[in-house]
Amino acid sequence: MTDGSDEILQSPRAGFGAALALILATAAAVAVAQVALSPRDEPVEVRFCNLTQTALGNVVTSGWRLGDIAPGQCSAFVRMPRGFSTMGFGATSQSRRYERWPEDHADARPLPAGRYTFLIETTPDGLTDVLMNE
Repeated sequence: MTDGSDEILQSPRAGFGAALALILATAAAVAVAQVALSPRDEPVEVRFCNLTQTALGNVVTSGWRLGDIAPGQCSAFVRMPRGFSTMGFGATSQSRRYERWPEDHADARPLPAGRYTFLIETTPDGLTDVLMNE
C-alpha cells in the first residue's frame, strides 16, 4: 500500500559533475600556485649585537641559544634554515628576563641567503632589535 504520496527520485543534473570537476580543478590549481609562489627556505646566518650598557645573558632566538653577549659585543653567527626581517629574541639583563617575539611573520619578509645582524637596543619599553644586512 502507498500513503498517497509519490516520491520522485531525481538524478543530479548533467552539469553537476562538470561543475564539481571545475571546482576541484580550480582548488588544485590554487594549491599548486601557492606552493610555487611561496618563498623558498634559504639558509641564513644570523647574529645579535648588544648595543645596551649591560650584559645580556642567555640570549636565544628561534630555538637557537646565542649565549651571553657583553655590552658592545656580538654573538657568533648561527646558521638557520630560514630567517625573517623580524626575528624575536629573549635575553636576561640585570636579573630581568626580556622577551620580544613576533606574533607571526605575516608582515615580515623572508630573508634571502646571506648574513644578518640584529642590533639589540634599549628603548623606554625595554629591549628591541633592529635588522642590519651584512
